Amino acid sequence: MPSVVMFPMPSAISFADACALVDAALEDSVRSRLIADLSRSKPFGRALARLRDHLRANSFDGFLGAFDHRTRQDGFHALHDWDGKADHVLAVSERTKRDVVELYGVPAEKVTVTPHGVDPAFAPGDGTHDGYLLFVGAVQARKDPLAALEAAEAAGLPLVVAGPEKEPELVRELRARGADVRGWVETTELAQLYRRAAAFVLPSRYEGFGVPVLEAMASGTPVVLSDDEALREVAGDAGVYGDVSEGVRTALADRDRYARAGVERASRFTWEESARLTAEVYRGVLS
Repeated sequence: MPSVVMFPMPSAISFADACALVDAALEDSVRSRLIADLSRSKPFGRALARLRDHLRANSFDGFLGAFDHRTRQDGFHALHDWDGKADHVLAVSERTKRDVVELYGVPAEKVTVTPHGVDPAFAPGDGTHDGYLLFVGAVQARKDPLAALEAAEAAGLPLVVAGPEKEPELVRELRARGADVRGWVETTELAQLYRRAAAFVLPSRYEGFGVPVLEAMASGTPVVLSDDEALREVAGDAGVYGDVSEGVRTALADRDRYARAGVERASRFTWEESARLTAEVYRGVLS
């Protein structure tokens, strides 16, 4: 029976809603076949769900330093668990699709891009903000929160860090240098942090998509980013790219314009469209 693998799975935010939208879009005959198929292919789905950030780590020596040994090993084994067993692949970005095609030889026609949407909890506030920069994401070297801290220091602003504390030594260094490291926070608190930030900073070395960028833009907060392919794909002309210290100065000097551009850009990413594309792939593979 055909199998469909999400590469990677959609994020936890609004995933239930997205699943419900996909389910509602499927005819009964297709839905029953899909349920039967997923019950047989769960191991492959779990394996592929973890591959987004292993693509280049397992393919180019230049990227190996951005990942720890356990992460690289998990990605290697997950790839071999999958190894072409899926009839179709759902990629979260064009960048991920290109990696799948170029690095693993998956035919381009077997890969469909289904971008993330943004949760309605992330919306603009009253236009005012507090004097801090915000970094959201796992605290790990690959995302380079120290560069975000240096940008905050250069701007004379504090840095707030929200996200899982993946690398304890890095967390300790950030706190020792004055960063306000919050760890994982609830959605309501996170939405408020986005809205009140002067700017959002993500100097990541590699991303498969960049959900926090989308959330920050939807919240009316300018985004300052590394010149990463996936981050450009998400933020488009609404982002400021390159050296993040210089980028923060640029964003704050014209904050209202970047905020408006970000809100408009984020409006193009919806879970409804992601669900529609996903259901379309399921129909094609299972019909």
